[in-house]
Amino acid sequence: MYSSVAVMNATAKITDLYDEGALPDTRYIGAEGFAVIVEADGQRTLFGLGKRGRYLSHNLGEMEVKADSIDRLAVSHGHLAHCGGFRELLTERSPEAPKLPVYAPASAWGHKGIIYPVGLYAPPELSGRYERKELSTGWTELSEHLALSPPLPFDGGEECVLVLRTETGPAVICGCAHPGVQKIIDTVKAQYGLPPQAFIGGLHIGKKNDARADECAQALEGCGCRQLYLNHCTAVEGTGRMRVTLGIDGVKDFYVGMSLTFKL
Repeated sequence: MYSSVAVMNATAKITDLYDEGALPDTRYIGAEGFAVIVEADGQRTLFGLGKRGRYLSHNLGEMEVKADSIDRLAVSHGHLAHCGGFRELLTERSPEAPKLPVYAPASAWGHKGIIYPVGLYAPPELSGRYERKELSTGWTELSEHLALSPPLPFDGGEECVLVLRTETGPAVICGCAHPGVQKIIDTVKAQYGLPPQAFIGGLHIGKKNDARADECAQALEGCGCRQLYLNHCTAVEGTGRMRVTLGIDGVKDFYVGMSLTFKL
């Protein structure tokens, strides 16, 4: 069963670093892709890299987050929108910094493409700046309150989700939900005894995919998850459709520059 370790006044913060939308009246760049920064247990985890390294670097600079301050990188799956900034992140880390642990499904690792990398790839000259950590069939504990799910298969690959164990239950951070929302709910509940209490990220609904939007909304409503912060491949149309079932108060936008705080 799920249990939360009681730590007085302990909190975690999740900040949107890379997304199609950005806060107005800021210098943040909104562009295709997904990345969030999770600060929990005194450590900083980068989940996703976005599609273009220069935008990732720009937003990191605007947030005054140094590449060397990132304790680990996790990548949900090998699509370019989630791993395109790998080279730039490694380039910005100093050679003296500890090797960056990089957690990803085996299928996410790729190779050099003609124009863009295919999957998670960095040139050989940067190989000394990171340590490859392939995810196994079990859960991977990153810190006291943060874990990665096993890779969940979908047609064309595998995807993992990041789970923050909060005071009220698991909060899921998801890149695209390719394996299906119900599969993610079931996997989290089997591990923690509770379904997700919050869901942050993409649902791969896209434009005018009302059937998938309704399916996602019903699954989340059915498990009692009413804290949704959606972005990336959910798209504006998908988010709007989710609100038909779950209401406007339970479905929030999550753009670059926005942060969420959870008690641990």
